[in-house]
This record gives sequence, C-alpha cells and structure tokens, in this order.
Amino acid sequence: MPDTLTPWEGELAVQTIAAVDLGTTSCRAEVFSLDGEPLGRHSVEYSVDTPVPGAAEQDAETWWQAACECLRGALQRAGAEGKDVLAVGFSCQGHSWVPTDAGFRPLRPAFTWLDQRAARQAQSLLDEAGAECWGALAGKTPGPWHMLPQILWMREHEHDVINRAQHLLFVQDFLIARLTGRPATDYTTAAATLFFDITSNAWDGATLDRYRIAMRSLPEVVASGTAVGTVTHDAAAATGLSTETVVVTGAQDQKCAAFGAGLAPGIATASLGTATAIEALMDRPAFDVNVPIPCFPYLQADTWVLEAAITTTGGAVNWLRDALRPVNPQLSHNELADLAAQSPAGCDGVLFFPYLAGAGIPHMRFDASAGFAGITLATRAPHLARAVLEGCAYEIATALQAMRTVGTRVEKLYLFGGGARSELWARIIAAVVVMPLYVCREAETALRGAAMLAAAGVLPADRAATLQDALRSPVERVTVDGDVSARYQSLFERYRRARERYWQFQDSLTQEDES
Repeated sequence: MPDTLTPWEGELAVQTIAAVDLGTTSCRAEVFSLDGEPLGRHSVEYSVDTPVPGAAEQDAETWWQAACECLRGALQRAGAEGKDVLAVGFSCQGHSWVPTDAGFRPLRPAFTWLDQRAARQAQSLLDEAGAECWGALAGKTPGPWHMLPQILWMREHEHDVINRAQHLLFVQDFLIARLTGRPATDYTTAAATLFFDITSNAWDGATLDRYRIAMRSLPEVVASGTAVGTVTHDAAAATGLSTETVVVTGAQDQKCAAFGAGLAPGIATASLGTATAIEALMDRPAFDVNVPIPCFPYLQADTWVLEAAITTTGGAVNWLRDALRPVNPQLSHNELADLAAQSPAGCDGVLFFPYLAGAGIPHMRFDASAGFAGITLATRAPHLARAVLEGCAYEIATALQAMRTVGTRVEKLYLFGGGARSELWARIIAAVVVMPLYVCREAETALRGAAMLAAAGVLPADRAATLQDALRSPVERVTVDGDVSARYQSLFERYRRARERYWQFQDSLTQEDES
C-alpha cells in the first residue's frame, strides 16, 4: 500500500495504545500503557437480526456506533485523551461484510457469518470447480458464510443493491475506512472471500473476472500490524481519538486472540467460548479434501494457520444451565461446574454429543443434532453436567488429531476464553488431549492481540517486541494425574466407537426425512 506510515522514532510523548474487538454480539475497546498495563475498558452489546428464515444480519452503522462508544468509554475509564493514543488496532468478527456507497455508507444490512441464505450458491461453486480447486486457491471449501456465494445470492435477490455497491467491506475494513477514509484489510480477513489467493496473499484476478467482481470495490490487502493512515477530523470527533492517532490493521478475531494467547510453532490455541476455534500454525498452505480443515494466511507473509471449529462448547454448557433453570432458577456456571465435579470420570456411562448447532471440523455434518446416550434410572444432573464437559473435550481432541493429519505440529495447547476459567473443564481437556495444556490467565486475549499488532505498526521493532511480550497473556500449566489421563484415553476410545454408531443413527433419521 502506498504512503504507509513509518515506525515512530525517538522519545514518545504519547503513552497509550488502543484496541477494538468487535465481535458478533458485543464490542469492546481497551486502552493500554506502552508498558502493557491495562488502563481502561468499555463494552457494549447488540443483536443479530433474523428478519426471514436463514438470514442473520446486522446494521453496519451499529458496528461504527459501538466502536465509537467503546473507544470514548475506554478513554474515559483510562483517564486519557485522544492525544494520548499513539495507535489503534482491531480484532473483528470474521466473514461478516457489507456493501457500501463511495462514502462508506451501508447500502443494506450486513451479512454475518451466521447467514445461511447462500447455501445453494455455495454448493453450486463447489460443483463447478470441486473441493481441490477451491482448497488450492482459498484454503477452504465454499460455504454459505463466504462473501462470494453471498454476492451471487445478491445478484439473484438484490440485483440493484449489488450493482450500486462501490465497496465490499468486512467489519475491519469498514471501521478502518470510516476512521481514515481509506479501506484496507489484512490477510486473515481477506481469506474469507473465496477469491483471495492464500499462497500469494493477493486477490485472484481470474476468479474476480469469472464472477464479475471489480477489483476497485475491494480494499487493499496488507499484513496485520501495518499502519495505513491517521484518524480524520470527523472520526476523531466521533471516537475521542486524535487526528494524530495512527490506524493499524489487525486481524480476524480468532487469529488475533490466538496471537494474544501465544500461538507459535508447536503451540496450538483453543478458544473456549460459545464455540471453540482451534488454531495451529503451518509453514505452507495446506488443504486436504479428506480432512477439509480451513487454512488461512496468518498475520505475516510465509505463515499459515489451520482453524478447526467446534460449533458449541461453551454454548452447550449454557444450554444445559438454561435447561436446568426451571428447577434451579439461580443456577450459575460455577454451580454447574460443582455439579459436574460430583460425577466420576466417564459419568457412569453417560455420553453427550455436543452438536447443538451441527458438527464442525472434521465431521462437516452441519445438519447434525446433539444427544445424550447411556442414560439410566440412576442418571442425575451431575452426570449430565460432566458429560457435557467431557463431550466437548473429546471433540477438541478429535479436531487436534485431524489437524495433525493435515501436517501441523502440535506439542502444547494453550486454552483461553470464558470456559477456561473452569479448573475442572481444563483438567478434563488436558487428560483427553494427552499433551501439556496451559490456561491463559487473561481469558479475553483478542484485545491484547489487537494492541500487539497496533504496537507493531507504529513502534520500532525492538520496542514493539518488548510491548508485545508485556501484552501477551501469561499462562499456567494444568497438571493431571497419570492414572486419570489413562482413564480418559479409554473413555475417549469408547466415545469414538459410540460416535460412529451415533452417526449411523443420524443418517437413518435423514433418510427417513428424505423418504
């Protein structure tokens, strides 16, 4: 990108860096000192709109308003002013995007990654070129959450809107454009389109031509941690930042969170939130049609990352808590964990298949449903609670095994997110995965990753590295007794056998529905 900014040299009067994490249902901003100390955080929540079946949309203006409110609130809590902020970086929900006019004003509600309306178009793309072709180019097979099939859907249903679009912007691109007047994105975000070549880290001209997408409508793509401009006067008034604040490219939220958690060669990370995304680094792009784990370029050139998604982990825990609340209206996550601790390992034969929103990697059974097995008259709530924790742990181990099949090296696992606060759950996962497992003390690492990237964009390399080390979450080793680990290996094998029978049951239901 031309006219990018150079790292700051000399003494710094400015003493803070800001980070924005804009997710699916909430936005947060935090201000950090240049020593890595958190000074102030602010958050707001918003919803996903579902106006018709299959739709999952958001007003992109809500993204902007939320980011502005969070930045102003974080500055206030930090006791800082806009002139105190050297740079701002981003962690943003992946796949969600919006078509805009020339002034970056939305032309329609934004598609979120949960939108399913382009399923037929995604299947058509897969039928046209095949999984190997899309895997070689984009590192993944087409799904309804990707930008390309959604553009094709718009041509069928909202032809006038897509024809008027001057810019096609993901969440981060939209925020950067509104802050600076210059649309820019990073490799990890651009890779969600299906027309970004993950080997060369560039828009693929042949695919753009084939599907009649104008290059001029797309943001320029640079590495994460690249300074792309300063805040405009209007954006400074809206956010509380200064016109001297430098805007730096961040990354898709799971990649940013993994960076803040300590993702490195040999070290995989797993976010234990509503869903779980497992990230592992590669030194080459890789895609296996038999184990179709999505591959993304990582933050810088010559690094790639595999991402295995488990659709409901913390979501499964929340479901069970809510299901039991008619009996105990005040039931909390901690009380549910206490219940689980009352059950022995293996839950006296009770199993849970955690597919409340389909089965992700490596099963690719997005229409699968969840289920308990092994329930008897002796089954009680503690058995159910522990079975949910164990079922999620077995799926994490299954995903890690699949990632190794593709060729990644995983020797340690770093766990973060709200679920990582449960000592029992962390111990169960450690016993099942049979590798050193560490829990990040800072459960929410995406903001720290965004701040680390902001530092890389404005500070000299040595000073940026020092700040990044200070921001990266410290970790604690989870210890597991050898006998417990051996017990869980036997239970894991039992779960795998039961899962095969469960798939047969699911297939039989599908066949009945089709007949």
